[in-house]
Amino acid sequence: MRSPTPALGIVLVWVISIILILLGTFVGQTLGYQLLGYELVWAWCVSWFISLLAAIKFRREYPEEVRKLPWKIPAWPVTPAIGLIGIGLTVFAMFYDLTLSYSPLVAAVTGIISVVWVALLAAGAKYILPPEEGK
Repeated sequence: MRSPTPALGIVLVWVISIILILLGTFVGQTLGYQLLGYELVWAWCVSWFISLLAAIKFRREYPEEVRKLPWKIPAWPVTPAIGLIGIGLTVFAMFYDLTLSYSPLVAAVTGIISVVWVALLAAGAKYILPPEEGK
């Protein structure tokens, strides 16, 4: 029986996470291990940004559905604006810390890697996601 939950992907991420935690515990926090932590922060910021954009797009395209929802987002549109500001501050703080803790070169290379993998994922998603109906 096939499930819509990506169980294999969840298990794979869990196994990799456990391995990285064990490496950090027993081998120590190396530069590579710490840079993976920065990439995790980047991934969180990207996912938060996509979630906020989806919420904004949903409210614009389906206002009648939003009105039918049993819950309301307080202080809309201030709430997503605060979220976007928070994402921006987190990304700034991450690269500022990279620059101070390591070097401007490490921060620049990390930034390039971060943007490239998001671009590759976005390009790959076009081949994975089904085409939108009516477009």
